[in-house]
Amino acid sequence: MKEIKNSPNIKAIRVVGNLDIINKKYLKKKFLGKKIIHSPLPIISVENIKKYIPKIYVGELVFITLPTPKQEIMAEYLSEKYKNYKIICIGASISLASGFEKPVPTILYAMSLEWLWRLRSDTKRRIIRMFQTYRYYLIGCYKGSYKNLNFSEEK
Repeated sequence: MKEIKNSPNIKAIRVVGNLDIINKKYLKKKFLGKKIIHSPLPIISVENIKKYIPKIYVGELVFITLPTPKQEIMAEYLSEKYKNYKIICIGASISLASGFEKPVPTILYAMSLEWLWRLRSDTKRRIIRMFQTYRYYLIGCYKGSYKNLNFSEEK
């Protein structure tokens, strides 16, 4: 989250899912001059996510703050419905960057073990969600959803 720049190409920030006041203030400060649009969702099952797909517009950067695997499912539906989109499945990154949530210890972050830190609470549900996310990832690979993604760094 901290690495994302406030580009002139971004017309607005749309947050799909949770957005509390502290996080909204953080986004307003980080993306100065950009409209912050919140698309809240009720507590829903995976099967009902499709009923709550928000309308997105060209120039919006969409942050999905739903828990895993719901954020990936929402992103999949948005990418099927809209052809011109910028979506980031950000989870709790806004809460971490804003200081709302306790950050991951540096050693775990350096070792790419952030997921392990999250297992300290609600362990059973989080492990189930990890397996569900992996399943949805494999389905996306099979469908070819990731074939045009470029993960190289711009210089």
